[in-house]
Amino acid sequence: MTVCVNGIDVSYTRAGQGSDVLFLHGWGVGHKVYTALIGRLARFHTVYAPDLPGFGDTPEPPQVWDARDYADFVLAFAKALGLNFTAAVGHSNGGRILLQLTAASGNALGVEKLVIIAGAGLKVRREPSYYVKVYSFKAAKLFLRPFPCALERFRKNRGSEDYRSASPLMRGTMSRLLKTDYTKELDKIAVPTLLIWGSEDTSAPYSHAKIMRTRIPDAGLVTLPGGHWAFAEQFPVTAAALDSFLGGKA
Repeated sequence: MTVCVNGIDVSYTRAGQGSDVLFLHGWGVGHKVYTALIGRLARFHTVYAPDLPGFGDTPEPPQVWDARDYADFVLAFAKALGLNFTAAVGHSNGGRILLQLTAASGNALGVEKLVIIAGAGLKVRREPSYYVKVYSFKAAKLFLRPFPCALERFRKNRGSEDYRSASPLMRGTMSRLLKTDYTKELDKIAVPTLLIWGSEDTSAPYSHAKIMRTRIPDAGLVTLPGGHWAFAEQFPVTAAALDSFLGGKA
């Protein structure tokens, strides 16, 4: 399915019956990667899962976006379809966007429940060697700017896999997204929140799950063995937690 949202032809899926639930995918993939998770939610709810601009089958945004731009897009998506979501579920970068919508923007989405799975959105503490790498990269960009081919080779050799595979516009978007830190705004989340996290996650560190559990007023944490995709690797536990929290019945 497609719907035009602010001039962007957005690909999305709709599945199931019942109260409307929003699902937002992570960075670098579209909603199709989450077919099993969406299918589980669709047993008891009507799930709407868009490909966010720049991912899946949806074109890139017209310019570099930050988390606020993606949050505004989600609100426009809901308005275009005439939807009022009762709950929202987000993985990784999808969780970051939900934090923007529920912590920074005062529950602009109007949901009654929130699920964050290995969510981004808190500042990651790095080793000193990381900052040496970052500052050397910035210096190289300055000196290599007159030589675009050399600069592109340097980017491919030094950036993360996600960064290297992204277009220039999406690289700028990724950089802006990584600057977000909602730590001080977590206490503004006014709805029950379920956190699902892998204890070995390095992309969205497990320490962030514990911070969210402490600072969000009404939050519960389900800890799974594994990393950033532990929710998929331990899917029966994930499914049971979602059913219990969102009101699913066997």
